[in-house]
Amino acid sequence: MPNAKTLARAVRTRTLPMIVAPVAAGAALAYQRGFDFAWGWFALTIAGAVALQFGSNALGDVADARSGADKLARVDRGAIATDPGLIETRQMSQRATLILAAALYGAAFVIGVVLAIARGWLVLPLGAAGGLLAWQYWWPPVRYGYRGFGALGTFAAFGVLAVVGAYYVQAQRFDAVAIAVAIVPGMFMSVVLFTHDLLHFRSDKAAGKLTPAARWGDEVGLIVIGAWITLTYVVLTLEVAFKVFPVWTLAAVVTAIPVAGSWARGFRDSIVQNCLNLLGATLGAAVLTTMAIGLSLLFWR
Repeated sequence: MPNAKTLARAVRTRTLPMIVAPVAAGAALAYQRGFDFAWGWFALTIAGAVALQFGSNALGDVADARSGADKLARVDRGAIATDPGLIETRQMSQRATLILAAALYGAAFVIGVVLAIARGWLVLPLGAAGGLLAWQYWWPPVRYGYRGFGALGTFAAFGVLAVVGAYYVQAQRFDAVAIAVAIVPGMFMSVVLFTHDLLHFRSDKAAGKLTPAARWGDEVGLIVIGAWITLTYVVLTLEVAFKVFPVWTLAAVVTAIPVAGSWARGFRDSIVQNCLNLLGATLGAAVLTTMAIGLSLLFWR
């Protein structure tokens, strides 16, 4: 049996804030709209979302190991391998990693059934959609992450499904405003994925993983990232103007400062270390901005 440290690496626990932040924002929206905050159901929602996320991470490592993308990234001096490397170093077998993913998916399913019985049937299709998006990102027959559509799945999973699902569990009803609140978190998490793929775009392309970064390369990719991040902050400002968020949500715009600095350095010299720094800045901005959205909604009741 792998030890706890190995299991933590296998599921990439560092990605935890990416799913917790939008779920918290969805729950905060329900509270802002007058519904009582159900802490127990919120905790169970977090647990189910995290199980899906961690299971997806484990599935992805097996898929990338089978395609050779991870192995190629390790021999490319201009790339940074972002997988935990457990399969390549035989600390965990593909079979053990798949069993881990299946266990996490099973836990998410059980949690989904409990929430559906207690809070409403819509939990099941929302959860099923999240599981399907995670599975088909890497695996046949669709493998949309290998075909260049990974950002769309990320937007749906970390934006729409996370926020709408958490809102529904708290409010026990669907409200279109939850989709509006999901736009900024979804856009941010999508650009995080795009930047992540830039760290090993050549090896991905060689392995047949045709992400947008692999298709366009680093120069065009960095231009797209800059435009994408700018558009995300513009959308945030517009949503404040249309009173989706309170005006103090604009304090989150300060997160653009480190992102802009990292992007400028990467655009001047697109060495992989600069792209790695940009990934860190973008991930931090994504999580902090989504948390700012949730906090601003809590205090806007």
